[in-house]
Order: sequence, then C-alpha cells, then structure tokens
Amino acid sequence: MKQSSKYSLNGEYRCENFAQHVENNDFPEFPIGSAFGFDGWYIVFQVSHEDDGTWVYPFIYDRRHPKVQVRAYFNIIKKDGSSSFEKESKCVYLESDEGCMGKYMNIEYLLDEGNGYLDNRALTVEYGFQVESIEEADGNWMFNFFDLFFNWQTQDNMFDFVDRHGRSFFGHEQIVKFHSKMISDSDKDWIRVPKLITVEELDMFLQITHGVRLQLTVKELERTIEIASRFGFSNTVRYCEQQLIEMDEQRKMKLTREIKLAVKFNMERYLNQLVKQIKSPERLMRILKRLNIEEMSSESTKTFVEKYLELIDF
Repeated sequence: MKQSSKYSLNGEYRCENFAQHVENNDFPEFPIGSAFGFDGWYIVFQVSHEDDGTWVYPFIYDRRHPKVQVRAYFNIIKKDGSSSFEKESKCVYLESDEGCMGKYMNIEYLLDEGNGYLDNRALTVEYGFQVESIEEADGNWMFNFFDLFFNWQTQDNMFDFVDRHGRSFFGHEQIVKFHSKMISDSDKDWIRVPKLITVEELDMFLQITHGVRLQLTVKELERTIEIASRFGFSNTVRYCEQQLIEMDEQRKMKLTREIKLAVKFNMERYLNQLVKQIKSPERLMRILKRLNIEEMSSESTKTFVEKYLELIDF
C-alpha cells in the first residue's frame, strides 16, 4: 500500500513541460478535492530564489480555509519509479493564508536528465493530505467528521452516519458505541440519518458527543437533544441539559415549553430546576394538562406530585 493512500486526499500530480514552467515561473494549479467540507484545495510547484541557487517545492493550499491542523505527505517519483525527496509532516498548524510544503529541490539538479527525475519532460509528485481539525472563531477546535480517517484501511475504528444523499460522516467507533447502548447492541458499523437532520445539526451533535465543549443557543441545544435521544446518546443529552439549566438561571425561558422538553427527553435535573418557578397549584395543573401524562416517566411523575404537595401545604 502506498504511503499516500493513508490520507483522505491522495494521488499523483504530473507536471507536464516542467522545464518550461520553471523558465516562465507559471506552474499550473492542480485541484486535489475537498477536505473538511472546504472545496478548492490545490497542489502546485512553487519556486524560491536563494543565495545558494534556485529551488522548487510542492505546495498544497486552499485560498479560503480557516486555521487548520493537518498532516501531509510528498514524494517525488523518478523516471524509474523510485522515490526521492520524500517528506511526511504530522500535526502541522496552518493559518488561513498558509499552506503545506514538501522538500526544497534544486532546480538544476532536477532538470539534469542524467539524474532521472523528468519522464518525457514531466515531473511527478505523489501526495497525501489530511485535515484533522479546524479552529472556529470562538477558539474551539472542531474534529473532521467529513473525511475518512487517516490510515482508515488498516484501522477498524470508524462508524458511519449516512445521510439521505448517501454521504457518510465518520465518527470514532469506540466513542460512538461507548456512549450509545442502542448502537452498541445493534452490532452495526453504520446508521441511517433521518432526512430532517441537516449536515450542520449532525456535525454539531457529533462534535459534542466526541468531547468538544460547544456553547450553543437554546434552539441548537434542543435540536441536539432530539438527535442525541434518537440515537441513544444519553451523555450528550446530559451535557445539553446542563447548559439549559445554566441558561435558565440567567434568563427565564418559556416555562411550559421547556417543561415539555424536559419531560419528553427525561431530563430530570432540568425539570427540577423548572418546577421551582411554579408558584401555585393552579398553574401546575394548567401545565400538566398540556403534557402526555400516560407516557411520563416515573421520575417525572414523582417530581410533579412532590411539587403539588408542596404547593397545597404552602
């Protein structure tokens, strides 16, 4: 297996008429695909003029990417198929205006046909490229669930979330099955994502499930709770529940609506927080009439009964 094939973006770029491009300094850009959902990644040869000569190196970049953590591989393939100027970079951080480069190569050395680098006037570079995470504007680093994991062929560690278009989003199998008994018990390595769940919502859910401490809006929290509950991720629900509790302490939200949410997804701590705002048995009864009491958990029922007894004794 080629070293480059371990990367989600990989292939060979054959730069035709290499000597002519050196003379004109007009190397063409070669598109290599999408990474982390960002299109416009390219590989190109770039020239550097130094005191000890003129040098050229392969370079991968995207003009509009955020700050990213990447790994990359470059390998110049000689005319006889052997490798040279091989370079592998791990855990490289690139600012939005930066790219990833291979080894510097002396141009005169490459152009000397006796050295065997040009094949019918073309220079070929084998490349591999992987975006592993990106930094958001708020400073949070987000995992890449859009692309195949590095070295995925030899490691059975991916769990696929497949959307209605057949696209896969890749979670870590050990994490997914640890947090969801429903998925663990199914003994599958993929699950179908309902069509009403957007890419953004799925990514947000996966980030939290994999440990990213996102600060979400009430609407985002409620949607993440729905998705996590559907797939059996109770710890993700608990994380969102804690954020709702903290938000409720800072500003009062629509009480009946939030109680419905807490009851539906068995968020007992949040429910206990909310019922403290009920000050009369009449209001409690009005709220209960809007709930499906028959489907309520025993813990939720107990919470309401205790609140009712507290109010009538007041």
